[in-house]
Amino acid sequence: MGKTLRHSNTRLGNAPAAAPTREPIAGRRAGALWDCGTLKSAALLVALLLPGFTHRAAAQPGPTIGTVGEFAATGENYDPPHERQPRWRLSGREAELLEGGRYRLKQVQLEFFRPTGEREALVAAPECIHDAGGGRAHSSGPLKIESGDGRAAIQGEGFVWEQSAATLIISNAVRATLQRALTNPPPPPLIVTARWFSLEITNRRAVFHEQVRGEDAEFEFTCGRATVHSADTNAMFDLLQAEEGLAVLEKSTGRRITAEQALYTRATERAELVGQVTWSQPGQSGRADRLRLDRKDGSIRAHGHVTLRLPPDTFGPGVLFGPASNAAPMELRADSVFSHTNFVIAEGAVTLANGTQQLNCDALTARLDAARQNVESALATGNVRVQHTSGTLRAERAEYSRADAQILFTGNPEWSDARARGRANRLTLHTTTGQLLARETVTVTLPLSGPSGSLIGLLPGAAPTNPEPRRVQVSAQTLATDAQRAVFSGGVRAHQLPLTGSEPRLQCDTLELRFAAGDASSTATDGAKIETLHASGQVVCEQGQPGVTNGPAAHRRLCAQTLIARADPATGAITSLLTEGNVTLEQPGSRATGGRAAFQAGTGLLELTQSPELETAEVRISGARALLWDTTHDRYAMHGPFKVRLRAETARQMLENLQRP
Repeated sequence: MGKTLRHSNTRLGNAPAAAPTREPIAGRRAGALWDCGTLKSAALLVALLLPGFTHRAAAQPGPTIGTVGEFAATGENYDPPHERQPRWRLSGREAELLEGGRYRLKQVQLEFFRPTGEREALVAAPECIHDAGGGRAHSSGPLKIESGDGRAAIQGEGFVWEQSAATLIISNAVRATLQRALTNPPPPPLIVTARWFSLEITNRRAVFHEQVRGEDAEFEFTCGRATVHSADTNAMFDLLQAEEGLAVLEKSTGRRITAEQALYTRATERAELVGQVTWSQPGQSGRADRLRLDRKDGSIRAHGHVTLRLPPDTFGPGVLFGPASNAAPMELRADSVFSHTNFVIAEGAVTLANGTQQLNCDALTARLDAARQNVESALATGNVRVQHTSGTLRAERAEYSRADAQILFTGNPEWSDARARGRANRLTLHTTTGQLLARETVTVTLPLSGPSGSLIGLLPGAAPTNPEPRRVQVSAQTLATDAQRAVFSGGVRAHQLPLTGSEPRLQCDTLELRFAAGDASSTATDGAKIETLHASGQVVCEQGQPGVTNGPAAHRRLCAQTLIARADPATGAITSLLTEGNVTLEQPGSRATGGRAAFQAGTGLLELTQSPELETAEVRISGARALLWDTTHDRYAMHGPFKVRLRAETARQMLENLQRP
């Protein structure tokens, strides 16, 4: 048996015998941190080791040169009431004292203990050279360190311990095994590998260097350097920092995140990623200047030039101004985006774009479905603007409902496109059909196509009062519009602009305008191409000023229960007119009534039927089957038997004319 060496000055450190081989790594992956659980577990081993390297034992005389057999040494004891418990113990099979006060130690074991006696960590190496005077230990062989509970271990090839700097370096082939949870059966451990590893005892700082890679059942990550900080001996760690291109893969979702660096704080359980942060998973991707992950509540906040790319139907098909022109991905841009459970909040210069459609606002809040794949509801506030190739819509507030397939705009909504400009108190856009429903104090202005004519100037024989390009302003309580028609209802008033007091105008209960096929095209820029006008309920068409009997302001008036007018979309001129129900036609010097009136622009004839009557300053004609009015020459003709009543003055003049020689 050899002698037993007990030497309390003996201290074991670790690091490579030769300088670590640290060549540049080609093709290093850029990286980001999605879940810091991997690095959090990596800190366990370091935290367990830190206490043992911070204490010195009392000095004693050393042995003579030669092989002295088994050896053992212990560090100073803890303070009362644990004064009998050493902080650490060093032992080995053989110790060979070399020249210069150096030891060759074999089968070395260094144990660290808690005040209550439980082993906190175990360091083992087949062999090392320990320079007691220089405070240095090194070996080109393997080193293994284990935590007392067996949940963490680290090993590698070659190590150096510098006592003066309190630094341990493992030179090559670093491999750490970390068991993150105590369950039965335990989950697969986290395996962390690196080119080399350093531990600074004084600064309580451990670093995995070069080609760092970690993997467990949930995550896989790579980076150029991972640093673990611990403020005191009782904490596993306080800060985790990953740098030089961190990349993380979340296996369950396929999500990948990259960043230049990431910092995880244990106290708040938050990870801050900075520098060209990107993330992606099937169907989704994003980027930002900074990304904060909160493990306590699972929230995520992205800051600075945030961009998210989402599937085309995330907000439902045709979410903005009708169906999108293509299946382009949806893109969300904002100054910041916050996500928690199934809620997403975007703030600051928010833009949501999808093909030819775009939504802008100050803030956007969205609620996702259980799978976090589709938006169930959303609220946009502040300077809301929806843009489409065919028009723009503005409001202060917009509420989207996927179940109802609609967006409700409030706060003085206004819209404009190639056909019209309008405003209302409330505006609803149906996302699947593109239908628009305006309610409460609706006002719409339509530029009419063509150089002449007027659908409001319906009165036969009425000359246009405004030969310039025309616009019509319509007010009502509600408006429903789609690609081919617009229906106004509730106190409808229509005026041809400008308002002069004698402009053509129309009022009714309901007004339906049908547009020419293809008029809804985004290239339509020359005004509304109206083919048919259908007015019903107390219809009144007027032109001129009441009481004026001649000149451009001469008053003309048409009343009926229903009116259908057809026009030439190219010119806007009336081609035909049909009115029914208590028809009354008034113009200077004449008044005609009947149950039905039909007008053809090609002949200039208006036919009044169903008990027609004509009354002028001279005569009153009734009883005819039909009354024809030649609007071009202002002449009348009757079909069938009729009665003529002359006014007394007219009859007297006729008799006087007959009696004259």
